[in-house]
Amino acid sequence: MASWIGLVRVLAGFGSQALAGYTIAIRIVVFALLPAWGLANAAATMVGQGLGAGDPDRAERAVWIAGRMNFFFLGAVGLLFVIAAPLVVAPFGGDAATATYAARCLRIISEGFCSTRTAWC
Repeated sequence: MASWIGLVRVLAGFGSQALAGYTIAIRIVVFALLPAWGLANAAATMVGQGLGAGDPDRAERAVWIAGRMNFFFLGAVGLLFVIAAPLVVAPFGGDAATATYAARCLRIISEGFCSTRTAWC
């Protein structure tokens, strides 16, 4: 959160339209990440159950399954956001400049959903 506050301070220097576009994009991203966070919490529960049952292989399988599911989900969402960013931000209003900033921000952040540094890419 502290880094986001610092980033907002930096973005404020670029004007209100850039700041509004960033805010729109971040809210869309956070909404898209909610299912991934839920799946991560479910994986933590499954790991606890596996370890509690004395079956570390089951715990490891749960992590890999959840990781793959999150990878494919976030990859699909990220691809959608990269391809259709202007359509995704359009319902949130604002003028053309704000929508342009929001679409750029959404694309930049979404490209990190499936990084080339991950094991599955």
